[in-house]
Amino acid sequence: LEWMNGQHLARLSPDALAALAAPAVEAAGLASAAELLGSRRAWFDQLLEQLRVRSRTVDDLVRQAAVYLRDEVAYDADAVAKHWRKDPAAAASLLAAAREALAGLEAWEPAAMEPALRDAAAARGVGAGKLFQPLRVALTGSAASPGMFDVLALLGRESSLARVDAALALLAEPAGGGAPG
Repeated sequence: LEWMNGQHLARLSPDALAALAAPAVEAAGLASAAELLGSRRAWFDQLLEQLRVRSRTVDDLVRQAAVYLRDEVAYDADAVAKHWRKDPAAAASLLAAAREALAGLEAWEPAAMEPALRDAAAARGVGAGKLFQPLRVALTGSAASPGMFDVLALLGRESSLARVDAALALLAEPAGGGAPG
């Protein structure tokens, strides 16, 4: 399916896109196509909608989907260096603030997440972007992803908080972010 470019992906209906992507996701060993097209279909459609704009091929979709379908995060060394290692204590402080704000939410939805995270950043005297970037790396392993609130919604509460905890554990290591790099 390498011939299919980003313009073709953008024009596909959600059903056609899911029908193309699910078998490729299964072939990559990430999830069952039957599950993605069945019990997890609404979630899979949301995921594909977020990823299709950043994908030129079905392989791109699958590569990006892996972040949401695996439990462990593969950290990009450049993202870690830029957003964690420059100041590990500051990154840890911001991640702890983000975790506290997110853990306290009653509803796991963007309308609640955004003000909670913006308030947490403001309480530390930084703009939201200074909090969002270390959080994005914690959640996705990368400095680039769909919007922060979409990422959090797609990952869900449990996975999002677990990923922040894992990032905090890495930042607590003597090397100050023992992730690859």
